[in-house]
This record gives sequence, C-alpha cells and structure tokens, in this order.
Amino acid sequence: MSIDQELTEIRGWDSLEFDDEAIKTLQGEQLEKAMAEASKYHQVFKQNSLGKQVLEDMIRVTILRPTIYPNDSQFQAGIREGRCDIVRQILQQIEIAERKDA
Repeated sequence: MSIDQELTEIRGWDSLEFDDEAIKTLQGEQLEKAMAEASKYHQVFKQNSLGKQVLEDMIRVTILRPTIYPNDSQFQAGIREGRCDIVRQILQQIEIAERKDA
C-alpha cells in the first residue's frame, strides 16, 4: 500500500494508536539514547577533575556575568545569551544523568 493510500484511510482519532508496541519500543530506544548522551556529559564534566574545572570556568565567564551591558547591541546580548545557553545545556545533561543514577 502506498503512503497516499494509507493517508486516505486515516479517519478520526481511532487511527492514532498511541499504545502501539512499536511506538513503545521506539520511545524506549530514544530514552536509552538520551541517557547515554547525558552520561557522556556527566563523565566529562562531573567525574573528571579537569572537566569540572573547565565547566566551572565556563560558568564563571558566562552564566555568572551579565548578559547585557550598557551600550550593547541586541546582537552582542544574543551572542552572550547563546554562550550561556550552551553551558545551561551541559548542566541539564549532567542533572539528567544524575537523576538516572538516583
């Protein structure tokens, strides 16, 4: 059956099978991949002493500084916020890995 034939047969909410075993398997695989990724960040930035120092330096020069200074352009503020967001993402991955281990 072609994709366009399948699409024409879809009718109403009954066609959405959220409890399908294939979907549950896919969700499990995605969760495993996400946890493996979070574990990498934890290993580099939390378990390694040099990684801890690098993360502390990154926090100090990004998150702990103001995003906007007087006379800054929106572009400069956006660049700073982008840098902060990268550090926040690293911290979030570490937190996810630690929740898994708890």
